[in-house]
Amino acid sequence: MSLSRRQRRIVHSVVFMLLAFSGIWLIGIWINKGRDPNQTAGSESISSREQKKSQDCPIQLKDVTQAVGLNLVVDAGSRGHVLPEDMGAGVAWADVDADGDWDLYVVASFRSEKSQTFENALFLNEQGSFVPVPAAGGISNTDVRGMGASFADFDNDGLPDLYLSNEGPNRLFRNLGNGRFEDVTEAAGVAGDGWSAGVAWGDVDRDGDLDLYVTNYVAFDWTFLPKSSAVAVSGYHVPYTLNPSSFDPQGNHLYLNQGDGHFVDVASEVGVVNADGRSLAVILCDLNGDGWLDIYVNNDVSTNRLFVNTTAFDGFLSFLDLSTETGTADVRGSMGLTAGRALHDEREHDLPDLFLTHWVAQDNAYYVSMKQEIGHTFEYRDRSRQLLIGEVSVPYVGWGCAFTDLDGDGFPEIIVNNGSTLEQNNDSSQLRRESGFVFWNQRNHFLDVTEQTPFAEPRSGRGLAVCDFDNDGDPDILISENRGAITLMRNNTSIHHWLRIRLDASDALRFGARVEVVTAHKQIQWFGADVSYLSQHAPELIFGLGDREKGVVTVHWANGTHTGALTLGAGLHKLSSL
Repeated sequence: MSLSRRQRRIVHSVVFMLLAFSGIWLIGIWINKGRDPNQTAGSESISSREQKKSQDCPIQLKDVTQAVGLNLVVDAGSRGHVLPEDMGAGVAWADVDADGDWDLYVVASFRSEKSQTFENALFLNEQGSFVPVPAAGGISNTDVRGMGASFADFDNDGLPDLYLSNEGPNRLFRNLGNGRFEDVTEAAGVAGDGWSAGVAWGDVDRDGDLDLYVTNYVAFDWTFLPKSSAVAVSGYHVPYTLNPSSFDPQGNHLYLNQGDGHFVDVASEVGVVNADGRSLAVILCDLNGDGWLDIYVNNDVSTNRLFVNTTAFDGFLSFLDLSTETGTADVRGSMGLTAGRALHDEREHDLPDLFLTHWVAQDNAYYVSMKQEIGHTFEYRDRSRQLLIGEVSVPYVGWGCAFTDLDGDGFPEIIVNNGSTLEQNNDSSQLRRESGFVFWNQRNHFLDVTEQTPFAEPRSGRGLAVCDFDNDGDPDILISENRGAITLMRNNTSIHHWLRIRLDASDALRFGARVEVVTAHKQIQWFGADVSYLSQHAPELIFGLGDREKGVVTVHWANGTHTGALTLGAGLHKLSSL
């Protein structure tokens, strides 16, 4: 059958785009071939004065994984050189047993060689030590390859429930209390239909119920995987089964909570299905300051998307794709994502910046938010190189990330978990390992102080989640590895004060809430918008106070109401919406 001229042009365009994405992918392999990224120090791009200053950094992190009982036995078996094996997995914190401290769920993306199951784990926190829960407290997810984990109280009973994104059917588990869960996926209607990754919660229609956005990655085909089909780049053979451009993208889901335990997918109806994106991370956050939750989606080897919530103008739930207009239509391989504010500047607006991690040969991005004078128009500008965090990231593959104030001076650091997706030259059964990043905040730029922290150890990093697991007031860090263990780093920095905020309200009010703390300057965090990669931080916000002993706190809840301004001293505080 002959094709029309228009059909031929469409076919040619599609082929050209696939070749272009594959070309970028192959160039990255060529750049990274034979190169040890851990020999490239961030200090090479800064002055000798700044090198000396980085040696004075007070940040002290200590690996306490074994000491606190997080003794995961890794039994990953052999690699099959397929994409699903190499992309996950994440970790998530929540107080699942309501005893006041943070418990941990660990997702498994590898199949145990002995049991042939995927060994997920739930640990209860007992005063800073962790106790494994037998059979993960009824969270059965051993038959599918896990990706991400996210806790939220979808049924508003006061207990955090758990949603798991998988390469296979997703699962929703209702918290029964005492560390026990039941599978309610079928009744809720949120199993999905593909290979899912990122999860974000928020009341997008402001009806008082917590809604759910879930990303899908690619339509991976397990039926025909010829071992001989590989691309040679300077002698390095890459199976097509490791290239995401080899597989079609899958559309995403926006599940609206009906208030009766059931959700309805309206992604196509409201224009946020993102059918041409190979999606990984996603945030629900008010990006333009109009009081409604917008959506930003990280896509791998396809254009990122920013969907602005226009419900207030249209009178019904709707979104408008403003990716190009806002400068966020990024075509790099985007993995990790976080929203927040880390810079000391004089911007008068209260909009979040965005930090994105990328694949090898592509700088990580720090998008500075810029608001226009008229209306709610806004845009982003990538300042990563000016901030000294762009060029240093070129040889690495970035995943989990966070803004977190490790030294308590009121200016958050940026931390990144790195891990290559390229196989080792001399052993294709293993991925190349890379050190992570700790970027120390200098108000208007950052210094790479990784070498003085446990992040310097090369890993196949993926997930990252921040949590004050020992309740001493400062943020600690947990990272996960692909086909590896987890590492918990205790923050032993103690030169400043911290203010910890727990929001005492329904999750429909908490997710997307903006919390401001004013000392000598204003700090802002957005609850639930610091999504990292396939992971979830503990649901409390930690602000450094520097030498101050108190700060003025205001909470702008997700429904448009606010609480404050309250003068609070250093320590833990619960703030109610009433």
